[in-house]
Amino acid sequence: MVEPRAPVSTVTFIDNYCAVYRDLFADVRSFEAFKYLHLGMISDLPRKSLPAIARAVGLSSDQVLHHCLTESPWSVAALQKRRLELILQQLNGRAITLVGSPKQVRIE
Repeated sequence: MVEPRAPVSTVTFIDNYCAVYRDLFADVRSFEAFKYLHLGMISDLPRKSLPAIARAVGLSSDQVLHHCLTESPWSVAALQKRRLELILQQLNGRAITLVGSPKQVRIE
């Protein structure tokens, strides 16, 4: 059996943050695109479009990023569930209020 290749490294804290979501991506290329999207979102770009993010992270085209968002077989619901589980774990029973959406959400 062929061992899948390791994903390309980016910035250490992006790699560390995204590592907890690795198992949600069946394809290493989709996981790399997930990491590139995170890297692009924190980069100093005036406009966070896929072509701009692709250029900023050194990709020759935004096609990989587009494919990750539209065709890749990862589950948005599973990713959101994992993210909420991690937030709740970090809160350790403390309550917070998330502000910034049309409605406030209280997490306890």
